[in-house]
Amino acid sequence: MKKKAEIVLIALALVTLIVGGIAFLILQTRHDELLIGESRAETVALSNADLDKSQVKELSSKLSYGSDGWYYKVEFKTFALEYRYEIEAYSGAILEKNTKG
Repeated sequence: MKKKAEIVLIALALVTLIVGGIAFLILQTRHDELLIGESRAETVALSNADLDKSQVKELSSKLSYGSDGWYYKVEFKTFALEYRYEIEAYSGAILEKNTKG
């Protein structure tokens, strides 16, 4: 019984270390100087939509991680349309663009 408890404690310690390490890497990446930043990602999306900040509402951007790596999710609305972009976090390339009306 004692050996089983030791194994469980070791497994919990390993899981805690792994989760902590992943959280640390995510936080470090958020401050990476090579990232283009939320403001630049917004500029890329707005420019692609041929709009400026004064023409949109509910503009938001967030750094996210997906299967292709780090990207910014940029969303905004105009009177008639909703826009959603995924902007690559290092190059500023548009990975995905969705518009719905």
